Amino acid sequence: MISSSVYMMFRSVEHYRSGASLLNSSDSASQKKRWPEDIAWHPEGNRLFSVYTADGGDSQVSVTDLNKQGGARVKFLEDKPHFKGIINGIVFMPWEDTCFVTGGSDHAVILWREQDGENKWKPKPLHRNLHSSAVMGV
Repeated sequence: MISSSVYMMFRSVEHYRSGASLLNSSDSASQKKRWPEDIAWHPEGNRLFSVYTADGGDSQVSVTDLNKQGGARVKFLEDKPHFKGIINGIVFMPWEDTCFVTGGSDHAVILWREQDGENKWKPKPLHRNLHSSAVMGV
């Protein structure tokens, strides 16, 4: 039995891409074998963005290019604006300029804007201390 939220997500993917199928699988995209906490489709539908924990100094956001054949399909963004804890959510904004927001256990909300070229993103803290506890969704 498929839960209603999974069914709705599948129906959205099915509507957008006329179907869904498993293209690839891996143990973990992170070099330190961590699992993503949340994922979001790029508005163009060709990349999948994943967020991880901010602990340990490892990368916080990965980009999986679904159109790339061979080589490294997963790249990690260099910037690490969250200070600690889990990055709980990622959402692309419905604006003309492509950007996304992340929120985490460090109470911060970060806006990421695409820069000159693909997979070059610049984070800007929207705030770091306006929430009294973890940001669980954005």
